Amino acid sequence: QVELKEFEVEEFKGNLAEVSQDFSSIFMDYVETTAKNMELTERLQTAWFAIGTKSELKEEGITVKKGLFESHRLNEEFDRTHFTKVNIAEFKEVDVNAKKATLITVHPKGSYKWIKGEKNVEKLIVLKPKEFWNISNYLLIEVEY
Repeated sequence: QVELKEFEVEEFKGNLAEVSQDFSSIFMDYVETTAKNMELTERLQTAWFAIGTKSELKEEGITVKKGLFESHRLNEEFDRTHFTKVNIAEFKEVDVNAKKATLITVHPKGSYKWIKGEKNVEKLIVLKPKEFWNISNYLLIEVEY
């Protein structure tokens, strides 16, 4: 009986080692998946914004004039280093402090509002972040001082 019990204990030890190895493998998959999810979440919640005058934006290659009568548009090959990285969930407003401000990037009306002072545009407020960033993860504001 002692030999039988010793055999059973050894068999349980072998089974436990297999289960432990399976658990380790599953845990590593979980860690890898969690890391990927965190990276994807960060990507989804990341946006960029920049503010500048028409000449500054053109000079830095951020905007280009398209067509004879069209206004400046975001350059398809712009340098992202001119933009400030923000978290969409935390980004609620940006100070503008300019005589005039215009959005170059497209964002749905009603998802933002301009706060105007007596003589200037003070800031842009994002009212509905999901809607605001739905079309583009870039916010480009052209200002006149």
